[in-house]
Order: sequence, then structure tokens, then C-alpha cells
Amino acid sequence: MMINMLSFWEETKVNRQIEVLVQLGKMHNSMFEYACRVTLPIKKDGIQRFCGDYKLLNFQTRQYVFPIH
Repeated sequence: MMINMLSFWEETKVNRQIEVLVQLGKMHNSMFEYACRVTLPIKKDGIQRFCGDYKLLNFQTRQYVFPIH
């Protein structure tokens, strides 16, 4: 269970950005049970940046024991 940490206005911004990314073909809908949390860090110029926080997703995935050559 993921807790929504975004305010209403931040969630609105995220949804708009996701719609744009879907229209550009950079993102698509998925039926997988895995997802990443979205964060909006503030850049030095004051603009919020759309980022995915993959810490929890990486924790759920299995690491390869053998190196890939």
C-alpha cells in the first residue's frame, strides 16, 4: 500500500505531466503490480521537477547473482 504524499495541486501537476508523456509516447499504461512513487523536488531555479523514486521498487526486485558480460 502506497501512501499519497502529494498535495492536491501537486497531484494535478503530476497528472498533467503524465498525460503529456503518454501523448508523446514516452510513457504508457501498465497492468503490472510494480510502480514507483512520484516526487516533485525543487530545482535551484525554483521549478519543481517530475521524478520517479525507485527505492521501494528496487528493494522488491531480485538482484542477479552472476555478472552480465
